[in-house]
Amino acid sequence: MSLPLLASLALFVLAVSAVVWARLGQTRPLALAERLRGATRPTVASDTLFLADPSQSPFARLGEVLTRLLPRTRVLPRSQERLAQAGFRTASALSVYLATILVLGALGVVAGAALLLGQGVWTLVGAALGGVIGILLPITVVARRREARQRAIRDGLADMLDLLLICVEAGISLDAAIQRVGRELAHVHAPLSEELTLLGRRQAAGVPRDDALRGLWQRTGLREVRTLAANIIQSERWGTSIARVLRVNAEVIRGARRARAERRAAVASTKMLFPLALLILPALFIVIGGPVMLQLGTVFDALGR
Repeated sequence: MSLPLLASLALFVLAVSAVVWARLGQTRPLALAERLRGATRPTVASDTLFLADPSQSPFARLGEVLTRLLPRTRVLPRSQERLAQAGFRTASALSVYLATILVLGALGVVAGAALLLGQGVWTLVGAALGGVIGILLPITVVARRREARQRAIRDGLADMLDLLLICVEAGISLDAAIQRVGRELAHVHAPLSEELTLLGRRQAAGVPRDDALRGLWQRTGLREVRTLAANIIQSERWGTSIARVLRVNAEVIRGARRARAERRAAVASTKMLFPLALLILPALFIVIGGPVMLQLGTVFDALGR
């Protein structure tokens, strides 16, 4: 095995290890599970997006240095918001994210240059491509996780509103209904259950409902949640029935979910065309025509004799 290949393999292992270390160090699933179960009382900060994170790893400290060095533009707050919507809500999430981009970008540059070492200008091209891939990898992972989390929350909104409507019509207050529904949805819609639990705990800690609902929209980034929060705020402000607001929003969200399902069903046949033409049909032709061709070969051999 050549030296550039060995170096690339070693850098790949280091990059994967760095990503796994950062992932495990900043999410702490067990601590979050205990917090959601109520074993420890969470710290409610002024920021609606992030939870307290007392531990600071060297990886997070490297990201903090990068945060101080970067100019204060709209990019950092937007990245922070996207991380929160992807489920990374610890205080060190942005620092770990920036450090991951830096480390993977540097490793990608070294790996790309090592693969094409001694090839002149192609060495620079390989280094540039490796750096771009290393930078885009964590960005793509966060974007995919954000989309998956938003999809899971969107799919559970109609069920959540139905349960809230049942609780409110039974005489339970909206705050108690939010906490109850958050517990009931834990095994069906886990991301939505987590958001409802945080919403209920923030309200119990004294945060006004308007700010808590706006924080829910910021943490999810969904237009449906924004509309629901605005309707609930207006309902309380003008004294209209909260049950009617929940019922109307449930019908609208359920109709939108049905329309999305119909659109996915309509394009399913088009998406199946590519694998059908390139994978299934050739295999089918081989299975059907293979024995025939073998038999014809045997017949032609017999005729030739």
